[in-house]
Amino acid sequence: MRRIYAYVADYNDGSQKLCQRLGMRLEGCFKEHVSFTDDDGITLYENTLIFAILQKEWCGR
Repeated sequence: MRRIYAYVADYNDGSQKLCQRLGMRLEGCFKEHVSFTDDDGITLYENTLIFAILQKEWCGR
């Protein structure tokens, strides 16, 4: 494997901290990437963060 990435909801602090502890870097944010309808029928959107690490970065830790 050359590259591993993780998609994380922007409100999920625990997953963000895990990615950072693993040496992954934040590469970007997909704005309003996920949509769903709440109980009142209102469409809501969530942002998704992209974290990644390359094999050479992992091996060089």
